[in-house]
Amino acid sequence: MERRKRSLASQRRLNQELPFHQRLLGGVQKSFGSPLAHQTRLHLAGDNTMSDLETFINVLKCGFGTGCLAMPKAFLYSGWLMGLISTVVLSSFVLYAMHILLGHINFLGARFEIPLLSYRKSVELAVSNGPPKFQFLSKPFGYLVDVLLCGYHFGVDCVYVVFVAKSLKHLGDIYLWPLDERLYMALLVLPLILTFIIRDLKSLVPFALIANILIFVGSFIILGYLFRDLSRFDELKAFQPLRNFPLFFGTVLFAIESVGVLVTAMFALAIFFSYALQGYVTVDIIFRSYLEPELEDGASKAVEFLVRIALVIASVLMAIQYPDFGLLLSFVGSFCLAQLGLILPGIVDICVQYDLGYETSFFNMADKGGYNPYENRNVAKPISDFGAFILLLKCVVGTGILALPLAFYYAGIVNGVVLLSLVCFMLIHGIQLLVYSMVECSRRMEVGYATFPEAMVYSFGQGPKCFRYCARAGGCIVDIVLCCSHYGVCVVYMVFVAVNYKQLFDYYVGVLDLRAFVAVIGLLLMAPFMIRQLKYLIPFNVVANILIYVGFLMMMYYLFVDLPPISERAIFFGAVEKLPLFFGIALFSITSVGVMLAIEAQMAKPQHYIGWFGVLNSAILLVLVSYIFFGIMGYWRYGDQTAGSVSLNIPTNEVVAQVSKAFIATSIFLTYPLSGYVVINIIMTHYWNKKGELKHAVLKELILRVIFVLVTTANGIVVPNLGPLLSLVGAFTISLLNLVFPALIEICLYYPPDYSYGKLKWKLVKDILS
Repeated sequence: MERRKRSLASQRRLNQELPFHQRLLGGVQKSFGSPLAHQTRLHLAGDNTMSDLETFINVLKCGFGTGCLAMPKAFLYSGWLMGLISTVVLSSFVLYAMHILLGHINFLGARFEIPLLSYRKSVELAVSNGPPKFQFLSKPFGYLVDVLLCGYHFGVDCVYVVFVAKSLKHLGDIYLWPLDERLYMALLVLPLILTFIIRDLKSLVPFALIANILIFVGSFIILGYLFRDLSRFDELKAFQPLRNFPLFFGTVLFAIESVGVLVTAMFALAIFFSYALQGYVTVDIIFRSYLEPELEDGASKAVEFLVRIALVIASVLMAIQYPDFGLLLSFVGSFCLAQLGLILPGIVDICVQYDLGYETSFFNMADKGGYNPYENRNVAKPISDFGAFILLLKCVVGTGILALPLAFYYAGIVNGVVLLSLVCFMLIHGIQLLVYSMVECSRRMEVGYATFPEAMVYSFGQGPKCFRYCARAGGCIVDIVLCCSHYGVCVVYMVFVAVNYKQLFDYYVGVLDLRAFVAVIGLLLMAPFMIRQLKYLIPFNVVANILIYVGFLMMMYYLFVDLPPISERAIFFGAVEKLPLFFGIALFSITSVGVMLAIEAQMAKPQHYIGWFGVLNSAILLVLVSYIFFGIMGYWRYGDQTAGSVSLNIPTNEVVAQVSKAFIATSIFLTYPLSGYVVINIIMTHYWNKKGELKHAVLKELILRVIFVLVTTANGIVVPNLGPLLSLVGAFTISLLNLVFPALIEICLYYPPDYSYGKLKWKLVKDILS
């Protein structure tokens, strides 16, 4: 009888539109290559799912960002050798963490018969099924996931605003007259709103594609400058003092997650288009998880539009307040992404492994029972593989890539490559682990989809007694972390866009305060952030991807011009004290947990998302190679003069450089709605309109979106410094969402006697270390 009640409840729930971050997780789980994924025969109907190619493009887009331009600075902090090694290692850790995270989400959905688990639900389920002493933390961890995701993506949007504003100022100083970069940030508000009102992730794919193209073109132009007047290689420092490593890690973590005319304009435009992609997550979490459940049906859309507008304004204000791009990158990368991409996946993994015991293979965990969550999923508007690819590229390639040269400055070239690869591996493993855990929680709960917070709550309830006491709190923690993460990303995006457009504006017009640009960008973000469906964000992300990759290609020119001897750079290691900054940037740059889960959840063929040759791995591999190359070249070219965004190092009086900056900044601008989507979705679906009975839900969601833009704008105005913001968002939220929460979920899910941690309890040890 109880089973029938759960089945009916699940069916009623599936009749409603799944939240963004829940739909995102679905594709990741099916693409991971698990036994459950091979057994599923789910055919998702509708127009909102993404194809593998769309998913791949979005993964690339959410990976390439402004952080790439800061990678030379990261190498300055660490030394070229240490930066190279550290980048590779860090990227590997991030990738591994993402795989672990998504794998456990998939596992939890299969175990609890939930077709689609969100990050928060998976964490809650994993922790609630983990060690008993920690099960009471399942709900807090769930809320933490949402907070970190929202904070991270809001920070990314702030970085994008700063980058675009600085790029515009750069062009303005050349062609108009010098103006304060804050004015450019304020001017970005309206265009950002226009892109941020796109509510469907699939609709962002075109913008992500345009942003990717712009970034690639701009990157090649920058490479041209990097190879000009190259210093001698023996003058490069292989290792820098350890005190620089925090900056290196912050830059790299941010770069792995997102990117920053001709070169200036290109990058500014590309980042501009990326703004909506990052803000999409924040809106998705805030509106759908918290606000929408409390709103009436008629008001939901309006509220969402208002929330999107508010988030744009808030990110612009934050960018105006903290226009320092380098510090904002490190803040977002270190604070949010370290927890979302490393710590939380480890926690989920720990809880899942704990719940299973020690004799059962993790990848067989999802086979227990006959309930298949995938067969009970319902995606209204699926995204094609191509659309998912576009969105992935847009949500990963953002402002973070422009900060990777700074990250390599922090860590050194060799150390940066190793650490960046390690971080990438850990974060991706955490995502995979989280997906498996969320799917397993869905299977055990016999529901169509368990969100990240729901997975956290359930897993904690299944784990040791210490976890069971905090199971409810774990879900809330997941939501909080997810929201904080994507909120921080949105702020970072806004600041990034504002900084880049300010640079252009200062050159052509006149010097204007950066906070003014943040405010303008926040106003411009109101319109695009009103788009409530992720599918409709795909066109913006196609444009954003094209802009950002074209901007990168153009920027590459400057990176390859006048290259100094590489011996002048830190070949092996940078300053040890700068490593935390490197990790913050790296975490921020490599992964965007909320967007990655949201993309997978809306894919038409989510089983194509993970896998060894899935959309996620394909996009991340391309992103990682591009990041390493761009970070090394940027650091090699500019050395200790590497700016927080390498786009700021290229000439301001050349048309190619200006176009590149404008393209990248615009690409990040268009990514904001995608990042903020997660926050709105969490708020609406988890809290405000949890039961789907909210009156005027659309109106209230629009209001929430307006508020979100306003808050991110205010945050960008108050704290426009990108460096600390990147490090904070990356280290805090990503580490929780990608490492800690997935590890805790896995520990709890493996805790019951029917499951096992493996021989010598290696899974438990791995999750504890994560």
